[in-house]
Amino acid sequence: MWPLDQADPARIGPYRLLARLGEGGMGTVYLAVGGGGERVALKSIRYGFTEDPDFRVRFAREIEAASLVRAGGIAQVVAAEPGADGQRPWVATEFVPGLPLQRLVATQGPLPAASAGALAAGLARALEAVHAAGLVHRDVKPSNILLTVEGPRLIDFGVAKLVDASTGGGLTRTGASVGSPGYMSPEQVLGRALTPASDVFGLGGVLVFAATGRLPFPVPDSTNQHALMYAPAVRERILLYRDDAHLTNVAAVVLTPRLERLLTEAGALPATVTPTTAPAPGPDGWTELLRDDFDGPAGTRPSPAHWQYDLGTCYPGCPAPQWGTGEITAMTDSTENVRLDGRGVLEIVPTRKGDQWSSGRITTVRSDFAPPPGGVLRIEASIALPEVTGAGAAGYWPAFWTLGSSLRDGYTGWPGVGELDIMESVNGRDSVFGSMHCGVLEGGPCREPVGLTSGPQACATCRTEFHTYAVEVDLGADEVRWYLDDRVYFRVRAEQMDRRTWQRAVDHGVFLILNVAIGGALPLADGATAGPATEPGRPMRVDHVTVRTREG
Repeated sequence: MWPLDQADPARIGPYRLLARLGEGGMGTVYLAVGGGGERVALKSIRYGFTEDPDFRVRFAREIEAASLVRAGGIAQVVAAEPGADGQRPWVATEFVPGLPLQRLVATQGPLPAASAGALAAGLARALEAVHAAGLVHRDVKPSNILLTVEGPRLIDFGVAKLVDASTGGGLTRTGASVGSPGYMSPEQVLGRALTPASDVFGLGGVLVFAATGRLPFPVPDSTNQHALMYAPAVRERILLYRDDAHLTNVAAVVLTPRLERLLTEAGALPATVTPTTAPAPGPDGWTELLRDDFDGPAGTRPSPAHWQYDLGTCYPGCPAPQWGTGEITAMTDSTENVRLDGRGVLEIVPTRKGDQWSSGRITTVRSDFAPPPGGVLRIEASIALPEVTGAGAAGYWPAFWTLGSSLRDGYTGWPGVGELDIMESVNGRDSVFGSMHCGVLEGGPCREPVGLTSGPQACATCRTEFHTYAVEVDLGADEVRWYLDDRVYFRVRAEQMDRRTWQRAVDHGVFLILNVAIGGALPLADGATAGPATEPGRPMRVDHVTVRTREG
């Protein structure tokens, strides 16, 4: 317990704040007192969560469900406010005097066998009550367990989730992994649908800690086998976010190469053997670095060897809600949104459930696609745009684009790292366009935030037929070229900017991105946005993606 800070409010709702009890990822927990003298633990939710337009609805429903949980091993919900008019949501539970299990084990050592058994029985009964109410707690860990004279109490329903029985998922669909490392189930690490089994996994970790005094998956000097099992999940879920809320098209990307290097240095992964020979050029002089024809059974995901996912509605911490672009989609890894059709085509499908739009955004695992010195990098895809027009297409924003690899190591100067929009289209127009971004400040050589753009290119059959969209970064000719099928329709040359800006924009590795957004700044600038008439379920179809290089 700590004194209040000067920045802390004196009151929240009907409660007067007395002290701080703790702080976590979702907000701050206070000791507070009500008008009748009753003491409560009051959690004030961070503003970042409230910027999700659906958060207050979900929060109210989840708290309503949590208030129905009645069991001796649970800190009861006594009051809550979902937030309105810009105010923070909060939830108050009964204040339970007790010693956190985390502190007890840290100061006095592991529990005796009999005590550990009693702890297991008490927590199992508490979780049984939680699950009977249709909830998953999601954060079962030693610091959320208080030891009292009446037995163990499970606290902190600030992250509890209401399970949707029809899908096995839950109301909270942002893709963020809520929980505590070491006690999170693999599906929780991956941000996938949770069930009561996820809490049982956490309970098992708690009991290991209580009985041994050690984390269930300790990583002292090197990563053990259990941590190795987790490594793929961890690599999928480590994301970077940007604080450039005024900018658009920021990619949150997985740090796979960087984390693999750290795991290798720690001895957790075997060192990879570098191939002694690079891929050989073909008869036409081009060296193929990537080709994906999207072969596979219908309804399956694209190859994880080539592709990974952006998830949710914003980047971790939610510094820029709605992905920083104003779009209203929650990106998922569900095959409802990203799937193979079984005939060699990838489909990215925006869907709508109620007022909530979901879609898919995938990026290449590799981020080192770069032109050789004095040579050419060619990136292309064969794409059929969503087959929808008019009011039904309002807000549709399909795109095929690249970003500089620096973003994957935490660089925050986007788009100075370089963004090439190989193909964009909005609102079901009979046109596509390409763009280049290279600066951080408004204006500049790339005329930010609009960028250097081709303007609309007529394409009446781009929705009903596959067309090839490509970009070539040519360091020999010092230019970038955009292609629609075999026709060059736009060029940007090095002479249009200073040399340093040009090199930072194009002379480095990139990763590829495919997505369909709904809503956002670009469709709105074109005069339309998503509304009730916007039709869900219209996929962008991708026949293949290739990346090739040619020596200068």
